Amino acid sequence: MNINQNHIGTGNYFWKTIAASLDAQYSHGSLTEFDFKSVTVFPLLHITLVRIDVDEAITTLSYQVMFGDQNISYSTDFQGKNLVDVFASAGYTEDNNYAFILQELYVRLIKAIRSQEMAMYTNLNVVRPFTMNPFADSFDAVLSGFTLDINLTIINPIVTDGWC
Repeated sequence: MNINQNHIGTGNYFWKTIAASLDAQYSHGSLTEFDFKSVTVFPLLHITLVRIDVDEAITTLSYQVMFGDQNISYSTDFQGKNLVDVFASAGYTEDNNYAFILQELYVRLIKAIRSQEMAMYTNLNVVRPFTMNPFADSFDAVLSGFTLDINLTIINPIVTDGWC
């Protein structure tokens, strides 16, 4: 088996590279076992591989991805400014930065997914459309972001390992 070919690690590498490009902490595994108290770097990109579908030539990796940030992190960028004015200038009128963070994360993540897909176009494809669900949850701090249900297709290892 050639470990440099398309295998499950290709999908994980895709997400790890995206996290690095977003200056986000990367983690993987079950989110129910994840300790949010141990997170010191935000934003956070967490992936869970939930299913693998194997066909003759294509393997589809199904991921649940959580990309979120603390609601207070962007406010340091605007220290000394009236946040109501800052958000209003960006089209938001609420007195918190929940919608602002969602907009920032949405734009950054979509651009990073597209950029990494283009960089790895011979190895994988992102199946579109994919679903993004916004959330705001309280753990030790208020975390806002998106969960994604997204599929990546890679060439079946049987093809890349020369068995065909």
